[in-house]
Amino acid sequence: MKTIRQSTRTPLLLACCTLALLFTGCDASDSPRAIPAPLRDNFPYSVSGKIGHIWGGDNFDFGHELELHYILVRGLNCPAPGQPFYAQAKKAVRIMTDWKSVDLYITHRDSMMREIADVTFLASNQDGVTSTETLDLATEMIRQGWGRYNREYSDLMPNAKELIALEAAAKESRLGIWADTEPTKP
Repeated sequence: MKTIRQSTRTPLLLACCTLALLFTGCDASDSPRAIPAPLRDNFPYSVSGKIGHIWGGDNFDFGHELELHYILVRGLNCPAPGQPFYAQAKKAVRIMTDWKSVDLYITHRDSMMREIADVTFLASNQDGVTSTETLDLATEMIRQGWGRYNREYSDLMPNAKELIALEAAAKESRLGIWADTEPTKP
């Protein structure tokens, strides 16, 4: 019978303790922690709640009950980290959706395990007063020029023609990502 020496048990024990801390959390609070949402086959489905961490103009974390969803906004393609206007697109999402409940209509999951969703929320005026008008996040981001229409889902989008027209109008008006970043040369 082969015995494990003390020197090999210590790294194994350390690795097990580290994994336990990662899965249970390092703080001593008794509050429940969100866990990744289970993989589902029952698409489409709807959930409501508030956006958590915004990763970019077209993707964010979304907490529903104790499940954490990683959402990619259907029909929207915004600048990625390191690209021009990334921070502005991310900020635009925060301004539009901050402190508001949003509704997600999750249609499917992509190859990167992101849940693809239509995102809607109630509009508010400049004073922060919420109205009864429902806005679509992809539509508003494209209208303001912070993203492009993601043609990957063109066959799935009922409002594809509207999004293409909004993109063309934002480009023509030089809004958001379509703005001139350098002065024109004489």
